[in-house]
Amino acid sequence: MLLAAATAASVPILAADIPHSPATRVLPPDAAARLVAHRWTRLLGELTGLAGSSPPGGARIYAYATLAEHEVWRRIAAGGDAARGSDGIAAKLNGAPALPAAPAGLDLAAAVAATYARMAKGLLPGTHPEERIQLLLNRDLNERLRAGVAQGAITRSVNYAADVSDAILLWARTDGRAEAFSRRHSAAAELGTWVPTPPLFSPPTDPYAGTVRTFALASVDEVGLAPPPPFSARPTSALYQEGVPVVLAEKSTDIADQGKRVGTWQEVGGSLKGPDQGFARCL
Repeated sequence: MLLAAATAASVPILAADIPHSPATRVLPPDAAARLVAHRWTRLLGELTGLAGSSPPGGARIYAYATLAEHEVWRRIAAGGDAARGSDGIAAKLNGAPALPAAPAGLDLAAAVAATYARMAKGLLPGTHPEERIQLLLNRDLNERLRAGVAQGAITRSVNYAADVSDAILLWARTDGRAEAFSRRHSAAAELGTWVPTPPLFSPPTDPYAGTVRTFALASVDEVGLAPPPPFSARPTSALYQEGVPVVLAEKSTDIADQGKRVGTWQEVGGSLKGPDQGFARCL
């Protein structure tokens, strides 16, 4: 396991993990890192779906993983300029930890790959196929070896990625997500409130996601949005009038295209309790 060996003297690179192609084009470091990041964000999306994450939960996973990648990339690209390297996004976020500066002699693409692998394992424990994560990590590090990057540089890159990722993962565990996810919700049987509906009578999706620590704002109240109009199913009410354009747009949307866009929601049960269920669904 490459990450398990990250603190060892060398990282075991398994050349048999991917086909060797002498004709493989060697990309510049930045281009290679961008390709690696693209692969990992796609895999992260697949693993998030396999884990059954809700939209808020999936957004949280992406946020922490890409934040770690940004901080690793910025610090390595700074090339020893500690001030420029530390002035990333994390420094502006609520309670984010101080992150280590990047030592010299790192490979950007290898560090990006190792960062995503570490974050995927930390954010999706027990729900993801470790083999797919490890296979992609081996593939990326093998490519860097074939591009002429020294084994020592790859080892240092994996170690640095682990240092940054572990600091961000430790911070992520304090955001209240675990408590919000495990908190039970009791539906109130009154107009304007969410209630489970047949056939599955599924529980609500992350009803307490709003209690999770915000990244940049001290509170959602800082946004300054006006409260929604009071619930009403009367066609003349302000709430109903706000919903009419949405209903009309929904009816005019191609069904096949609509299915592709909202496929991630098809397992989410329940709706607003009210006399007009079609209107309630659009709300």
